[in-house]
Amino acid sequence: MNDLNGSTMIGVDRFTGAEVWRRVTSSEYLGAWDTFKMVDGVAYVASNDTFLYAVDPETGRIIWQTPLKASASSSAVCGDKVFAGAFGLHMANRSDGKVVATLFLDAQGSVTGGYVKSRLHAQGNRIYFVGSDAVYAVKCG
Repeated sequence: MNDLNGSTMIGVDRFTGAEVWRRVTSSEYLGAWDTFKMVDGVAYVASNDTFLYAVDPETGRIIWQTPLKASASSSAVCGDKVFAGAFGLHMANRSDGKVVATLFLDAQGSVTGGYVKSRLHAQGNRIYFVGSDAVYAVKCG
């Protein structure tokens, strides 16, 4: 789970409720509004601390973290990609976190018109969200 005000990710044993691990991500930003997305034994989360994370849910070890240049409010996993909504839409490889495409952002990371307004939702081979000017369905790969 996430502690928004404490900028902390916390692993909890689902059977006992006991804390198993704790990882403070940043003292400069709030933690994640988002919830972890569990896929194939990896937990993915986009955070207000301007990073997208892949975390080992058993140990709390960060597998990779990718900078987003903005606080993220939502993430979704679709196929072999993980998406983060941080003004723009960021599409990263699940394997290494490398951002392979963005929507609404220029090369410097500045918003180019539209932006992501809602949470991201994965269904089938698409990510759905509300943008500043339309409802979007983006193919996952």
